[in-house]
Amino acid sequence: AASVLISGVAGAIVVDRLKQQSTARGANRAAVAVTALVLRGKRRVEAGAEPQRAPKNVQIAMIGRITPWKGQDLLLRALAQMEAEPRVRFVGGAHFDGDDAYLAELEELARRLGIAERVTFTGHVTDPLAEAADADIVVHYSRLTEPFGQVVAEAMAAGRVVVAAGAGGPTELIDDGKTGVLVPPRRPDLLAIALDTLIDDWEQREQLSAAARDRGRDLDLKTSAAIADSLLARVARDVR
Repeated sequence: AASVLISGVAGAIVVDRLKQQSTARGANRAAVAVTALVLRGKRRVEAGAEPQRAPKNVQIAMIGRITPWKGQDLLLRALAQMEAEPRVRFVGGAHFDGDDAYLAELEELARRLGIAERVTFTGHVTDPLAEAADADIVVHYSRLTEPFGQVVAEAMAAGRVVVAAGAGGPTELIDDGKTGVLVPPRRPDLLAIALDTLIDDWEQREQLSAAARDRGRDLDLKTSAAIADSLLARVARDVR
């Protein structure tokens, strides 16, 4: 199951809808598991975000399955063009056919670009939200337009500065320059500039972090419903 951040009214919506569908013993178990994830995420949001690190110590995370359309190679190419030298963690596994080959390509690309010593591929982790919360900046830079950026919502709620492709779901969540940063898709050169600017401006990162956390805690009902529907779909698959 994925870790999900939903607070307040949204959390209640998910729990109530799960209870309505939990008529079988297996569904009850699934509902309990998903509800626990919701409440765990809520507690993390309320606990507060860690302060942003100094420019020379900034850490970046990219959360998502290792697959070409997620754009991990675009971030690698951006890193090679940056003045700053942050450490970057690519959090996610290679789960399907072709993903292992893509991971090998990414590792080779990092070596060829001379940045391999600053890059870590974690593989699958059980709690990707913990990885996001430990970063200063979370990059979400998919090649393809995503209808809803769940990683973006979770990272914002954790008080992280999110840099995302300016298309699809992230544009509904991020107010560019106020609650995060949007960069034109498939432009690693512009992504490099955006990241360098953020890393150098410690004060701006702190402001964006606070604003992102406020935004993440107050997800609108449309967004909350989308997360709830996703959770319910997973529950339905698990109990069939």
